[in-house]
Amino acid sequence: MGGVSCLNCGQAADGRLRAAVWEEEEKGRLSARSAPLCAACHEAFLAGRLTRVEVARRFHAAREYRPAEWIGRVERDSLLDIACLACGALLPAGADPPAALACPRCGAENRFAERHAAGGATRLTASLATAPAEE
Repeated sequence: MGGVSCLNCGQAADGRLRAAVWEEEEKGRLSARSAPLCAACHEAFLAGRLTRVEVARRFHAAREYRPAEWIGRVERDSLLDIACLACGALLPAGADPPAALACPRCGAENRFAERHAAGGATRLTASLATAPAEE
Protein backbone atom coordinates (compact mmCIF):
# COMPACT_ATOMS: atom_id res chain seq x y z
CA MET A 1 0.00 0.00 0.00
CA GLY A 2 2.93 2.33 0.28
CA GLY A 3 2.03 3.96 3.60
CA VAL A 4 -0.88 6.11 2.39
CA SER A 5 -3.29 7.20 5.12
CA CYS A 6 -6.87 8.41 4.84
CA LEU A 7 -6.92 12.18 5.23
CA ASN A 8 -10.21 11.97 7.11
CA CYS A 9 -9.66 9.25 9.73
CA GLY A 10 -5.99 8.28 9.47
CA GLN A 11 -6.64 4.62 8.61
CA ALA A 12 -4.65 2.90 5.86
CA ALA A 13 -5.76 3.80 2.33
CA ASP A 14 -4.75 2.30 -1.01
CA GLY A 15 -4.27 5.73 -2.64
CA ARG A 16 -6.79 5.20 -5.45
CA LEU A 17 -9.94 6.40 -3.66
CA ARG A 18 -9.85 10.20 -3.50
CA ALA A 19 -11.78 13.44 -3.20
CA ALA A 20 -10.81 16.56 -5.15
CA VAL A 21 -10.31 19.81 -3.22
CA TRP A 22 -8.94 23.25 -3.93
CA GLU A 23 -5.55 24.07 -2.43
CA GLU A 24 -5.08 27.74 -1.68
CA GLU A 25 -1.66 28.89 -2.78
CA GLU A 26 0.17 32.18 -2.38
CA LYS A 27 -1.71 35.30 -3.46
CA GLY A 28 -5.03 33.45 -3.14
CA ARG A 29 -4.64 31.25 -6.21
CA LEU A 30 -6.43 27.91 -6.15
CA SER A 31 -5.17 24.62 -7.59
CA ALA A 32 -7.09 21.36 -7.72
CA ARG A 33 -5.53 18.61 -5.60
CA SER A 34 -6.86 15.33 -4.28
CA ALA A 35 -6.98 13.79 -0.85
CA PRO A 36 -6.67 10.03 -0.29
CA LEU A 37 -9.55 8.40 1.57
CA CYS A 38 -9.99 4.89 3.00
CA ALA A 39 -12.85 2.78 1.62
CA ALA A 40 -15.21 3.66 4.48
CA CYS A 41 -14.60 7.42 4.27
CA HIS A 42 -14.80 7.33 0.46
CA GLU A 43 -18.16 5.57 0.72
CA ALA A 44 -19.30 8.26 3.19
CA PHE A 45 -18.11 10.97 0.76
CA LEU A 46 -20.03 9.44 -2.15
CA ALA A 47 -23.11 9.05 0.04
CA GLY A 48 -22.92 12.70 1.12
CA ARG A 49 -22.26 11.93 4.78
CA LEU A 50 -18.73 13.36 4.48
CA THR A 51 -18.74 16.74 2.74
CA ARG A 52 -16.13 18.17 0.43
CA VAL A 53 -15.89 21.10 2.87
CA GLU A 54 -14.88 18.71 5.67
CA VAL A 55 -12.28 17.05 3.43
CA ALA A 56 -10.93 20.44 2.29
CA ARG A 57 -10.65 21.70 5.87
CA ARG A 58 -8.67 18.58 6.86
CA PHE A 59 -6.52 18.92 3.74
CA HIS A 60 -5.54 22.46 4.70
CA ALA A 61 -5.18 21.64 8.41
CA ALA A 62 -2.71 18.88 7.52
CA ARG A 63 -0.63 21.57 5.83
CA GLU A 64 -1.05 23.91 8.82
CA TYR A 65 -2.80 26.46 6.63
CA ARG A 66 -6.04 28.29 7.33
CA PRO A 67 -7.88 28.96 4.06
CA ALA A 68 -10.02 32.01 3.35
CA GLU A 69 -13.79 32.12 3.62
CA TRP A 70 -14.28 30.50 0.19
CA ILE A 71 -13.81 27.06 1.74
CA GLY A 72 -17.39 26.97 3.01
CA ARG A 73 -18.65 27.18 -0.57
CA VAL A 74 -16.42 24.44 -2.04
CA GLU A 75 -19.26 21.88 -1.87
CA ARG A 76 -21.05 23.69 -4.72
CA ASP A 77 -18.01 23.94 -6.99
CA SER A 78 -18.74 21.67 -9.94
CA LEU A 79 -15.26 22.16 -11.45
CA LEU A 80 -13.89 19.86 -8.75
CA ASP A 81 -16.24 17.16 -10.06
CA ILE A 82 -14.12 16.87 -13.22
CA ALA A 83 -10.64 17.45 -11.79
CA CYS A 84 -8.00 14.80 -12.47
CA LEU A 85 -7.25 13.12 -9.15
CA ALA A 86 -3.59 12.68 -10.09
CA CYS A 87 -2.53 16.11 -11.41
CA GLY A 88 -5.49 18.47 -10.88
CA ALA A 89 -6.14 19.26 -14.55
CA LEU A 90 -9.76 19.75 -15.54
CA LEU A 91 -10.91 16.78 -17.60
CA PRO A 92 -12.91 17.16 -20.84
CA ALA A 93 -15.74 15.13 -19.32
CA GLY A 94 -18.84 16.99 -20.54
CA ALA A 95 -22.29 16.85 -19.00
CA ASP A 96 -22.49 13.05 -18.89
CA PRO A 97 -19.02 11.71 -17.99
CA PRO A 98 -18.04 8.18 -19.02
CA ALA A 99 -17.16 5.45 -16.53
CA ALA A 100 -13.46 6.25 -16.95
CA LEU A 101 -11.44 8.94 -18.69
CA ALA A 102 -7.68 9.31 -19.22
CA CYS A 103 -6.26 12.71 -18.31
CA PRO A 104 -4.86 14.46 -21.40
CA ARG A 105 -2.12 16.07 -19.24
CA CYS A 106 -0.75 13.17 -17.16
CA GLY A 107 -2.43 10.08 -18.65
CA ALA A 108 -3.93 8.89 -15.33
CA GLU A 109 -7.15 6.94 -15.70
CA ASN A 110 -9.81 8.70 -13.62
CA ARG A 111 -12.90 6.69 -12.76
CA PHE A 112 -16.23 8.40 -12.26
CA ALA A 113 -18.91 7.52 -9.71
CA GLU A 114 -22.18 9.01 -8.55
CA ARG A 115 -22.13 11.20 -5.46
CA HIS A 116 -25.20 12.10 -3.46
CA ALA A 117 -25.25 15.44 -1.68
CA ALA A 118 -27.79 18.04 -0.56
CA GLY A 119 -28.06 19.42 -4.10
CA GLY A 120 -28.80 16.00 -5.62
CA ALA A 121 -26.71 13.34 -7.32
CA THR A 122 -23.77 14.16 -9.58
CA ARG A 123 -21.10 12.11 -11.35
CA LEU A 124 -17.56 13.02 -10.42
CA THR A 125 -14.00 11.77 -10.49
CA ALA A 126 -13.93 9.35 -7.59
CA SER A 127 -10.90 7.12 -8.01
CA LEU A 128 -7.81 6.38 -10.04
CA ALA A 129 -7.09 3.10 -11.80
CA THR A 130 -3.72 3.04 -10.01
CA ALA A 131 -2.45 5.04 -7.05
CA PRO A 132 -0.16 7.99 -7.83
CA ALA A 133 3.58 7.29 -7.54
CA GLU A 134 4.05 10.09 -4.98
CA GLU A 135 1.93 11.50 -2.20
